[in-house]
Amino acid sequence: MTTIAYVIDNKPTYALEGSVFVAGSAFQFIRDNLEIVRTLSDEEFTQSDSNGVLFIPSLTGLGAPYWNSYCKGAIFGLTRATTKKDIAIATIEGVALLNYDVLEAMKKDTNLKIQSVSVDGGASLNSNLMQFQSNIIQNNIYTLSTSEATSLGAFYLVGLAKGLFKDFDDIKKLYKKNKIYKPKLLTTDIDDKICTWHKAIESLLYFSKK
Repeated sequence: MTTIAYVIDNKPTYALEGSVFVAGSAFQFIRDNLEIVRTLSDEEFTQSDSNGVLFIPSLTGLGAPYWNSYCKGAIFGLTRATTKKDIAIATIEGVALLNYDVLEAMKKDTNLKIQSVSVDGGASLNSNLMQFQSNIIQNNIYTLSTSEATSLGAFYLVGLAKGLFKDFDDIKKLYKKNKIYKPKLLTTDIDDKICTWHKAIESLLYFSKK
């Protein structure tokens, strides 16, 4: 979706917005509802692979680029050997793959190449999620010095309007990156996972028809 990011001197600056309905709250779901993990710390997500388990966290419908409010969440690939840790890692992968779909849609809409991605929010504190996200989108990911960039951005705009900052150059001086995550897997290593993900999405959309 197109949206207005901000307006300064009556000149609007536009942005693209891709809504993922359930991202960070997916981790709260497996903690509070399913009790698969006790905390949201990295120590709960140390396993390197989901062992074939795939979790589509469409718990309140699917957002961009599918826009289907009827979709329910689904877990695929369960076997007798499936463990809680498999589902925990599948949650990381599911959230990252939803973001991948949004970024791919943005690239198609704009014909722009994404150079890097800056992230914030509580989920950005999970280094395993950030690394897998970098692997999937094959881009560098930067976390910020604060996990609440939305509030900080609002403060910057108010400060600009009130004269606390002279211009955007003043604000840019305050922009601080915290960590950088670089892709560690080749595209060929993640193609199968992305293909399986889209097959699962297709089946979910089929059963969600009204």
